[in-house]
Amino acid sequence: MSNTAMFFNELDGDQRRTYIDTVQVYEAYCAACEDYRAFRGSMYWRSHKGQDHLYHRLSDKRRSYTGPRNAETEARYREFTQGKATAKERVASLKEQLRKQGALARAVGIDRVPSIVAKVLEGINEEPSLRDQVTIVGTHARWAYETLAGVRFETEIVATKDVDIMWHVGHHLELAGPLAGRGLLGFLQGIDSTFKRDNKLRFRAVNGKGYAVDLLAPDRPGHRGLKLIRTQYDLVANRMDALNELLGDPLERVVIGQLGHTITTMRVPDPRAFVKHKVGLSMRTDREPDKRKRDLMMAEAVARLIVEHLPQYPLADEDIQGFPEAVRRALKAA
Repeated sequence: MSNTAMFFNELDGDQRRTYIDTVQVYEAYCAACEDYRAFRGSMYWRSHKGQDHLYHRLSDKRRSYTGPRNAETEARYREFTQGKATAKERVASLKEQLRKQGALARAVGIDRVPSIVAKVLEGINEEPSLRDQVTIVGTHARWAYETLAGVRFETEIVATKDVDIMWHVGHHLELAGPLAGRGLLGFLQGIDSTFKRDNKLRFRAVNGKGYAVDLLAPDRPGHRGLKLIRTQYDLVANRMDALNELLGDPLERVVIGQLGHTITTMRVPDPRAFVKHKVGLSMRTDREPDKRKRDLMMAEAVARLIVEHLPQYPLADEDIQGFPEAVRRALKAA
């Protein structure tokens, strides 16, 4: 297809190799962190009536009794303490390697995700209540599509300060652990204390630099009028029927924050569904003209990306019919 350079440019060899190496180090780091979590808590001996006993402390209020001192419990104690020390050392080593990869990514220009967006993603991925339940559905999803296709979108296409987060589960967002008391707004403020809920748009939090995080949810029958969050003053999801088409199988990609300081993963919709969604938004008469223009531009960019660089996403007639007119014409002429 012609004129793709106005939408994106392919990565060069150094950029591709650096990204691949970064993904490998990141995945090794995540695996090491998981191994280290298997050694949570501590083991210690306590004497009672002249006999040592082994305990496993999981938290300040939780501990389990392992048994009296004998060859078996001594072996378990050694295995735990040595294993934990080894796992901790591996995490530290890979964390340093990941820092170096971030610097290399910055040097070759693939540190693409705005820092605050990368930090929010990192926070989401560290919370079991969130990581598998949310998808980035707005224009920031392009960072994941870039890595999938090995390209860089042009500046005009990627300029935005809104981060749209879609919550998947039916009608209520149950937050566990430390999030249970502070909700999503408190979670965002833990990342950047300047985040405040918008006075008019209760689904939006905005930080001191103007970056906005919007909490969105599909508008499913039977779930209307129900809140996702049950904490006072928290974000209240904006339900949109247009999001229903994004509920298919999402994909996950490693993305790199600006300056290479944050490397994490981003979960985004199937790119074909994303194009259809953006085209639909561009046709809404109740949407601001500038946003409609940007929606169509993003839809065309990702549609061209699918056609030229993503053969793993075959196009049915229905998909092509949902593409922007300019892409349909180019496909017909090809």
